[in-house]
Amino acid sequence: FMNEILYKFQKATGLNTIADETIRLAIESGEVMDQISKITGKNILFRTGVVRVAYNTEETAEMNELAEQLAEYNINCHKIDPVEMEELCGVKLSNMPPDASAWSIEGDGYMAPNAYDHLLEEFENNGGVIKKGHLEKILYDENSQRVKGLIYKDKDGEQLLHTDSVYCSLGYEANYDNMVTEANHIEPLIPGTGYSGFIAAEKEIKVPVDSNNTHFTPVAYLPLNGKTYTLIKVTCGGTIGYDGFNADHAKNSIYYATDLIFPDVPVHMLSARACSRPLNQTNNGKLTQVLPGLSVATGFGGKGVTDAAGFAAGNIASICGHAAASEFSRLMAQNDSKTL
Repeated sequence: FMNEILYKFQKATGLNTIADETIRLAIESGEVMDQISKITGKNILFRTGVVRVAYNTEETAEMNELAEQLAEYNINCHKIDPVEMEELCGVKLSNMPPDASAWSIEGDGYMAPNAYDHLLEEFENNGGVIKKGHLEKILYDENSQRVKGLIYKDKDGEQLLHTDSVYCSLGYEANYDNMVTEANHIEPLIPGTGYSGFIAAEKEIKVPVDSNNTHFTPVAYLPLNGKTYTLIKVTCGGTIGYDGFNADHAKNSIYYATDLIFPDVPVHMLSARACSRPLNQTNNGKLTQVLPGLSVATGFGGKGVTDAAGFAAGNIASICGHAAASEFSRLMAQNDSKTL
């Protein structure tokens, strides 16, 4: 409620709004990923376009406003009819309320499921060394107030790593009480719990679909028994101020959302789990330099695609068997092919 009042005040007075900051962050992030794709020769970002569904008159009005905002950045966002929806996405919105609408956002897209592996590979190719473990402590000099290193725990026990630069994002359970200076406070955070899961649709779903804070992102296409199955990552923002719920809640939410978006397509639920993250008051990413050399990222969310490749292999095994899962993992590691 307070964010809505702040947004209306900023818009009325010509100030940058929360939406402006979010759009700029998304554009800049996309440009960075495009550059990385050129450098590595591997797709980090698939600019497939995205279909967004508004459930009612109020959400349609919000989409009209978003289209006007995106036009200021030369991004085409426009309403589409059911025929265009089927051509773009592969599904009909036959189960939607009469005042619902669908929109196409051109140039939008999603991160490759194996993007993180590509980045780590490029890091190593340029002389970087990857050490895996659980972060225990960040060390700093009380006199100079500069970072000196960190302690992490791996399979061999505690390890000390000397460094003068630490960038971290510590998750919704992190306690920042000992990471606050008078000049640079970590912003107030509360947990938010949604869900993350996989479904298999018995049809080729061509582009991601966003609907009322639920996101459907195609991860892989599986030719099987004369049909094309689409393995889809499903995520939702969920409940603010709550740090967990059981799988039944996630399953019911996925069933409800898929019935609206894919009413004429047989859909198989493969997995569902709670997914929590720290939220700030603007529900947007922020980077705080707590000390010289120590930066903490907070407030970031996503569509759960960066870990999708690993989960996908397990889910493919439940459809096609372990041989198919191994082949999928091999293809994802080799290149950007999404087809098995």
